[in-house]
Amino acid sequence: MDDICRTMLCQKDPAKGSEVGSYRPITCLSIMWKLFTGMIAEEMYTYLERGSLLPEEQKRCRRRCLSTEDQLLIDKTTLRDCKKRRTNLVMACIDYKKAYDFVPHSWIIECIEMTGIADNVINFLQKSMEQ
Repeated sequence: MDDICRTMLCQKDPAKGSEVGSYRPITCLSIMWKLFTGMIAEEMYTYLERGSLLPEEQKRCRRRCLSTEDQLLIDKTTLRDCKKRRTNLVMACIDYKKAYDFVPHSWIIECIEMTGIADNVINFLQKSMEQ
């Protein structure tokens, strides 16, 4: 992975001094890596979209959809409307912040396999996750 990226520690708050918690890692990826992974992501998105494999409910992950702020305003309006009309509403909100760090890579690969993505792409993703 050394030839793909360089990681540096940047200080968040100089007032806190040299505490370990006052630094955050910033990784600079090579332009070739960014281009290559961007091309793979584009092909995977096209494949998923063409096969209607992207759930309609996951609007925030789709292209040409309203921004997150707009979606949150829609949620807020829906909640307000249900309170006003005294109707039942069932919602689930999942915070995917840094989900890649918390979800086992084996689950990510299994989900990708279920969509029918080509084996060579899956093998590439597995190898890049190991590094």
